[in-house]
Amino acid sequence: MEITREVFQKLKEQPFFKGEVVSGSMAPVINVGEKIVVEVGNRNLQRFDIIVFWREGILVSHYLWAMNRVVTPILLQTRALPGGKDVPITFDDYLGKVVSHRLSTWDKVKIFFRLRNYDIQKS
Repeated sequence: MEITREVFQKLKEQPFFKGEVVSGSMAPVINVGEKIVVEVGNRNLQRFDIIVFWREGILVSHYLWAMNRVVTPILLQTRALPGGKDVPITFDDYLGKVVSHRLSTWDKVKIFFRLRNYDIQKS
């Protein structure tokens, strides 16, 4: 179901959002069909937090890799679990932080070493 910018702005007015995941981009942490709870507008973000953002009419749930605070507006760099960077987003497209699911320490270690090995192979 496509979500217009107007509908997205209405979602941002609520304290929480509950939704169902329809893709496997965060599996096995969040599987297709699982329900998630999002704290809307939570800007207390750290690397590896799972966030929800709007992109081209859909809501996407990926983990936060980096925040570029040097530029204005601030850019959020996200990634799916299989890897690969998303196009950076601003807080205009940010809905909130997923509070029902988290990456485990082991997940974070695996991601870190997978990306490190990927960067080494590219150079």
